[in-house]
Amino acid sequence: AQQAVSATSPAPAAEAEITAADWARFWIRVRELGFSRNEVHLLFDVSSLKEIVHTKQDLQEILAVLEEEARRRSE
Repeated sequence: AQQAVSATSPAPAAEAEITAADWARFWIRVRELGFSRNEVHLLFDVSSLKEIVHTKQDLQEILAVLEEEARRRSE
């Protein structure tokens, strides 16, 4: 029989806590896409992305939106 996952087991990678290194990689990618921090905050209507980003998956979803916006701007 399958055992239930205990509350103390590690979270899946997408749910793992976001580290300072994750944020650093995120902002490097944001700059590579041509956005400033201020532009990103304005695009998502927040003063800090920490208001809407809680998991590594959230970071990936924000990057996907920014990548699409960068593509749209370059057309």
